[in-house]
Amino acid sequence: MGILAPYVGTKELDRWYDMHESRSPGELFVLAWTVVIFGLLVLSAFLQNGYRVPSEAIAVYIMVLSIFALTQKSKRLHERKKARGRK
Repeated sequence: MGILAPYVGTKELDRWYDMHESRSPGELFVLAWTVVIFGLLVLSAFLQNGYRVPSEAIAVYIMVLSIFALTQKSKRLHERKKARGRK
């Protein structure tokens, strides 16, 4: 989280100051985390040795999803602001 939060923050600032137009792999990052977490959950359900998904992994996944949701909202707001400026 110490790396992800500053990266996302600077990316969003760049977007709002029209310095960021490229598409980022944020969706792929979230997809990868989702696959990992669900894989671990399936693994813990089928293993007989009592493996449990670490609570830290779940917490990081929730934080990644939260940051992703915030950036998506910021992106939509920026697009609306930009569309209003063109009128």
